[in-house]
Amino acid sequence: MKISRPALGKHVRALINEGLVEQKHVVEGGTAKAVYELTDFGKKIIEKVRSFTEDMEAMTSINNRELQEELMDVNAQISSMKAILRELEKRVKNNEISHQDYLSLKSDYDKKLDSLKKREKELKQRLDKK
Repeated sequence: MKISRPALGKHVRALINEGLVEQKHVVEGGTAKAVYELTDFGKKIIEKVRSFTEDMEAMTSINNRELQEELMDVNAQISSMKAILRELEKRVKNNEISHQDYLSLKSDYDKKLDSLKKREKELKQRLDKK
């Protein structure tokens, strides 16, 4: 990550002002240097951020599993709807149901199938974002 010295100095001063970092002056090899260390408060904040991040990752993982399970359920329902539609086509061809009944049932199942496909698309998009 590239950052200019003035920008770095600004950020370090902000961390010092918030009590997260402390500056110490040391001499090494005859050269004075500034050393920056996390304060106890800064260490606590870092630990809280780590803990929060881990919790968020765990929640995301659980949410992804739930979305995947729902997607599998939706896919199973889509497969069932398609099988029912194929069966209806066979029955109308074999004159087991009237063409009017077939059209009515097909219309109902097509609406349900469209709704399921829409949900499938939404679930896939949500999973792709993660």
